[in-house]
Formats: sequence, structure tokens, C-alpha cells
Amino acid sequence: MTVNIRGMRRPSFVVTAAGLNGTGGVPVGGVLKSDIIENVRNIVTGASASASFETVATVNGEVQQSSASNLSGNEYDFIITPVGVNT
Repeated sequence: MTVNIRGMRRPSFVVTAAGLNGTGGVPVGGVLKSDIIENVRNIVTGASASASFETVATVNGEVQQSSASNLSGNEYDFIITPVGVNT
């Protein structure tokens, strides 16, 4: 039996990634354009860092760091809620 998974929603997920030294695209595996970045948390302090990153993914595989600060020494949990579907 063949199952067509086209159109099935992807589950929410968390990816840990390091920040950048300035603005740019942080590689976040599995994120697709239009996915919602629900929250970004510094994994050491637990503090929210959502204000330093976009809230909706604009590039597949990346979350854009909007802060020009040097966040490269920090790791973050990116909590992603997909809105796209598998195609």
C-alpha cells in the first residue's frame, strides 16, 4: 500500500543553534520559509532572545538574526511551529 504524505502538517520542533556576530542567517535545520519562530531562548540563562531574531522564517534552513550584536558566543533553542506542509 502506498501512502501519499503530501499535504500533511509537520509537527512543532526545537533546534539548538549558535548566534552570529551581527545580522544574518543562522542555520536552523528543518525550518521552512513561512514557519513561525514561536520563541528563542538562551540555553544557558533561559532568557528570551526572541527580539534578536525574525518571527517568521523568510529563508529555508535559516532564521535571520536581526540584532547587530555579537551573539556568536551564545547557543539558543529555536522553537518552531510549521505552517507549511510537506510537498
